[in-house]
Amino acid sequence: MTAVQLGPFVLSTPRFAALLALVAFLAVAHLLERRRPGVSDWAWTSAVLVLLGARGGFVLENLSAYLREPLTALYFWQGGFSPVWGFAAAALYTVWRRAWSRHALALAALGLLTWGGTLTLLTPAEQARPSRPDTPLLTLDGEPTDLGRIAAGRPLVVNLWAPWCLPCRRETPMVLDVAAAHPEVPFALADQGSPAHDVTAFLGERGLPHGSVYRDPTARLGVELRTVGLPTTLFFAADGALVHTHVGEISRAELERRVRGLRD
Repeated sequence: MTAVQLGPFVLSTPRFAALLALVAFLAVAHLLERRRPGVSDWAWTSAVLVLLGARGGFVLENLSAYLREPLTALYFWQGGFSPVWGFAAAALYTVWRRAWSRHALALAALGLLTWGGTLTLLTPAEQARPSRPDTPLLTLDGEPTDLGRIAAGRPLVVNLWAPWCLPCRRETPMVLDVAAAHPEVPFALADQGSPAHDVTAFLGERGLPHGSVYRDPTARLGVELRTVGLPTTLFFAADGALVHTHVGEISRAELERRVRGLRD
């Protein structure tokens, strides 16, 4: 499972696991407050430091990408967190406050176990992951093709999108820009079921190239790849194995990091 749908909201599995761990951590801290006054304040501060530290660490690790678009460092919804930095920030705060105790250790263990356990339960086993399908696609000129022909034995990045999807409209220019900067890794931006005129009109309005954009008129690709929601970006190795799935809007830093991983 790559994502969890909660009513109208779609969360990637890592985000859902992190959210569940955070809720468990803070809820139990609140229950322990009577026995250990101050533990709830420590828990809330530590949780904030984990989030800010993880985000700040990711930004530092990918500084060149964020220097190009500094404001995107604030776009938390695009993802991009390095947990080690966050845990280090919370640990330093705990030492500074001299807040370590068996209650604090138990809470930290609970959060980590909830996070890791949820990821383990919801992440599909290697053999259960979908491989790159050969779903028929169309170029914007109406010529038939498929992902195998586009990849031609190379790694492949597949972005499922549609012009009516607001996050897709925001990220598509950036995705096409990264695609142009990495010609050694082909991209396939596969529109999911939109009329051809809507796709070409959107690209024309933004002055975007057509070369990496394809149409999936019946939206079969999303079904075969078991995705939930748009946009979704999938990264395939040269042998067709699925390496990673990013659900939701993706940042330039995360996209470039994953492309480098495919190339290397």
